[in-house]
Amino acid sequence: MNRVLIFLLLSVLLFSVSVYTEKCVEADSGSQWMRSYGGPNREEAECVIQSNDGGFVIVGYSARSSASNSHDFWIVKTDSNGDMQWNRTYGGTDNEEAYCVVQTTDGGYAVVGDVNPGPSGGTDILLVKINVNGDMQWNKTYGGGVGSESHAFSLIQTSDGGYAIAGSFVLVGLGSQPHTINMYLVKTDSSGNKLWERTYGVNRDFARSLIQMSDGGYVLAGGVNDAVVVGRSSFELVKTNGNGYKEWSKTYERGGSNIAYSMVQSSDGGYVLVGSSNPGATSGGGLSAFWLVKTDAGGTMVWNKTYGGTKTYDVPYCLCKTSDQGYAIAGASDGNAWLVKTNSDGSLQWDVKYKAKVAHSVIQLSDGGFALVGYTENSATGWDFVLLKTDNGGKCPEAELSLPGEKPFWTQTWFLTAMAVIIGGIVAGVVFVRRHQKNVVIKTAQSESPT
Repeated sequence: MNRVLIFLLLSVLLFSVSVYTEKCVEADSGSQWMRSYGGPNREEAECVIQSNDGGFVIVGYSARSSASNSHDFWIVKTDSNGDMQWNRTYGGTDNEEAYCVVQTTDGGYAVVGDVNPGPSGGTDILLVKINVNGDMQWNKTYGGGVGSESHAFSLIQTSDGGYAIAGSFVLVGLGSQPHTINMYLVKTDSSGNKLWERTYGVNRDFARSLIQMSDGGYVLAGGVNDAVVVGRSSFELVKTNGNGYKEWSKTYERGGSNIAYSMVQSSDGGYVLVGSSNPGATSGGGLSAFWLVKTDAGGTMVWNKTYGGTKTYDVPYCLCKTSDQGYAIAGASDGNAWLVKTNSDGSLQWDVKYKAKVAHSVIQLSDGGFALVGYTENSATGWDFVLLKTDNGGKCPEAELSLPGEKPFWTQTWFLTAMAVIIGGIVAGVVFVRRHQKNVVIKTAQSESPT
């Protein structure tokens, strides 16, 4: 299977890109800014990491033409100010989309995503290894052969120097038979050679996030669809040993549709999952909210919180643990990027919405601020990669729809108080004048004509 893919990646193409830049604060500050990166076609960013040199690496995909639905992996490397240093596309004649990137122990990068059609004839997982300058070193594909589809959403470099990939494995049903979907975990060596693969679930399961534990095992988070009720699903958490054999699994729901997109391990050894939750999905309606679930080390739920979903349709895509032991959640709220910050028990501290359309990934930086990526619209080409750098309160004024925690000025206390004082002063002045008015007869001296 891997040898067939070589034709896809015979060369690494340098993609000519115009970089559109929007400075969010004065140049001498440098702490808050927004950059967009795009060429003549549509680009969408899925994941960001901070590189060893303090810059950023962003991966996603780029359409081959303005009228094409076929994409290539696209990776952009910037310096610490978001200025592009290099970019590369990887792909052939098929459709390739990148979803996750890690920096490897040799200083290079590994990127994972999908290729369709892959060597198996369906969708396969594609893993690309590049050096620190973006030059491809090798690529591998993984899949189950004809009649199957394999999808990757999460990638880690494992403690032995190899890689682990989590996603879903689909056996396509024949005729009227339904598809069979399972969580999928692939383990490779440091050169990408597959060592083993495992599937988990009851034929309706998928993984979106993966971590390796100190015991060498793995934890996968995602969702499982109900076998009977259309539109009903639950968060799912699976713990394995170091060889990928399942030790336990747990599900969590609050009715309707619930899908976990991202997970981190908490400081107490438990897990924190975030995803979308729409209790009204089974009745054909409802609004989706961010749903944050905290468990103990055995997967038992400790607490859960929701954010949004009362008046807007909100979907979270990424979760990171912050330096104060709280959490930052990035996603979308009715067509705008949304960043939510909580404390360690999930209580909301602040939230900010930005002009970008969506935030697919968030990381906290050493200065306490955050970096987010997603995509933004431009009138010429549709979508561009967007990279947003905020301070530790989520501020990037020119990129925000509103400042953190602020309401429109005409609803704020200072404005209402000022208006009350002004109106009160006017009223008092009118009363004073009316009370002290006197009827005055003004006599006009009339000059007589000389005789």
